Amino acid sequence: GVQVMAYQPLGDQVHVEILQSKDVTKISAIPTAALGHLQKLDLSFSGCFSLTNVDGLQGLGGLGDLQSLKLNLRNCFYLENVDGLQGLGELGALQSLKLDLEA
Repeated sequence: GVQVMAYQPLGDQVHVEILQSKDVTKISAIPTAALGHLQKLDLSFSGCFSLTNVDGLQGLGGLGDLQSLKLNLRNCFYLENVDGLQGLGELGALQSLKLDLEA
């Protein structure tokens, strides 16, 4: 199975790392309702070599209070598209976006 390497809820901030997993092929829907008034989110899927899409991230657009988003997709060699990021346009409070797609 997939092991979450780090999960740190810090009030209005969450940091999640899933690193170097060949078991991750897609990202399922993120339960945005459970994240409430989250202001800062740091997601890392660095080295998830089998990841082919990020469609499950479409729900991030529902995080109306989100001000800062870091998304690390470094070395996700089989990522076919990033269509799942289209919901980011709905983040009206977003002030900072760092997206790492380097292979």
